[in-house]
Amino acid sequence: MYFHIILNIYVVDICVGEFIMRKVILYILIISVFVSLLTGCDPNTGRRPMDFPNTRWVSKNPDMFFEVPPTQDEAYRGPLHGGIIKDGETFELMIAFMWPGALVSFNDSSGFDLETRSLLPGINEINVRLFTGICTFGRNRLVVEIDNNDKGFLDDSVIRIVFRREDIE
Repeated sequence: MYFHIILNIYVVDICVGEFIMRKVILYILIISVFVSLLTGCDPNTGRRPMDFPNTRWVSKNPDMFFEVPPTQDEAYRGPLHGGIIKDGETFELMIAFMWPGALVSFNDSSGFDLETRSLLPGINEINVRLFTGICTFGRNRLVVEIDNNDKGFLDDSVIRIVFRREDIE
């Protein structure tokens, strides 16, 4: 009888322990799935300029623009072509959005093949980079907070560039 009581207590402890362990494993699994879903999703999807094919993004201060090609495949293929008007002349730029994330690089287009939108052989992107920024994306607006203007390409008073989306007809 004494042995039977000890055996029952032991069996109950094992069953309760297995139940608790199963619950812990289930919770760990559920938390893992949610963490992977949250970290695997890019919060800027559907709000980047490349998500709006056949558009032109324009800023008034400084006077600059860039265009998104007509198809999304082309839009995501490489940097976007644009320009800035300085002293009455248009200086061509290639704008590269780095993703996932919110960084953007404004580059001198002379280091790029404008047809393929890729760097020319032997050119390092750092050598053609004019300034960089951190983006806040919106469906009709892009705000770039300038974080690196070491080459002095922009006037020191320019700390933020606001682009507005325009459809190309």
